Amino acid sequence: MQTSNTRHPNRLRLLAAAATLAGTLAIAPALEAQAPSRDSARAEQGMRRGPRGDRMQRMNPAQRVDRQVAHLTERLSLSEQQATQIRRILTQEHEQMTLVMEQAGMQRPDSARARDGRSARPSEAEREAMRARMQVVRTQMDAVRAQTAQRVEAVLTAEQRETWRTLRDQRPAGRGPHAAHGPPHGGR
Repeated sequence: MQTSNTRHPNRLRLLAAAATLAGTLAIAPALEAQAPSRDSARAEQGMRRGPRGDRMQRMNPAQRVDRQVAHLTERLSLSEQQATQIRRILTQEHEQMTLVMEQAGMQRPDSARARDGRSARPSEAEREAMRARMQVVRTQMDAVRAQTAQRVEAVLTAEQRETWRTLRDQRPAGRGPHAAHGPPHGGR
């Protein structure tokens, strides 16, 4: 006499699959509680390492300006009026930098290519044109930075200017958006 399992081999597989599914469903809530949420995973992706190895969240332009003004206030003992003026100067600098980038048509190449349906790798001619545009953009940004530095110095006292210049000169060349004219952001 044959048992039901030998007559219906698929039934055994079906029962095994059902048992596996039931077990998975039983432990899913526990796994979900242990796993980081999608929001925390996104936040983790938006984080970067600071100079001391600590986690730093990406900042929007207003947060960067606030952080720089706080740093300058601490290091230079800025008055409230000076801090307000410098905040306005740095905010205008950001707006000018954004305008320079927009006018140059600078955007992430992969997103532009994806929209155009082009390949992910630019041609040599496109790369050369991009280099030329970047050189123009760098020149314009250097001019904006120099103008910002003059405007900031006009707000500072003679003693504050000396300290500010020392901070600026201590900053490694090419580190960050204000390397040419400002002190490190938050001690970086």
